Amino acid sequence: PGGYLYATRGEMAADMAAQAVLRVTFLALLAARGGDPGLGGGWWGVFAPIWAMVALQYLHLGVRLARLRSHRGDRRTPMADGGATAEDEADPPRDSSVAVAAQAIMGLPSLAFWLLLADRLSKGFTDPSHKSLALVLLPIFLQIGMVFLTFACCVCCVRP
Repeated sequence: PGGYLYATRGEMAADMAAQAVLRVTFLALLAARGGDPGLGGGWWGVFAPIWAMVALQYLHLGVRLARLRSHRGDRRTPMADGGATAEDEADPPRDSSVAVAAQAIMGLPSLAFWLLLADRLSKGFTDPSHKSLALVLLPIFLQIGMVFLTFACCVCCVRP
C-alpha cells in the first residue's frame, strides 16, 4: 500500500546499507586526506560520498512524494465487525506530504553546511578570500534554532 515510508523491508534495508557504505567511504577518504594532504582530488573529492548521500536522500523524498500522490485516495476500509486485528495494530506509521516537505526543508541547512565546509577546506586557511568559520557554521545554528522554535511553539500550544 502507498503512503508508507518504505514500500518493503528490502527497500529500507537497501537504503540503510547504501547510507552506511557512503558514510564509511567518506570516513576512509577523510582519513586518507588527513594522512596525506597531497592526495589528489582535493576536498571536493573527499566530500563526494556526502553529495551522493544528499542526492539519495532527496531521491528517496521524491519517491515518497510520488508514492503519496499515486495513492492519494487509497484508504484502508475498516473491518465489517469493527474489530481490530493484530495486523491493524502492527500497521507502520503513515507518511504525509507535510512530513516529506519538512524533511526536505530541514535538509537544506545541512547541505549548505557541507558545501561551505568543503569550500573552506579546498581554499585553505591562508587564502584571504576564504569563508569565515561563523559563516560555515551558520546553517547548523539555523537548523538548531528551527528545532528549538518548533519545540517552543509546541510547548506554548500544549500549555493550558
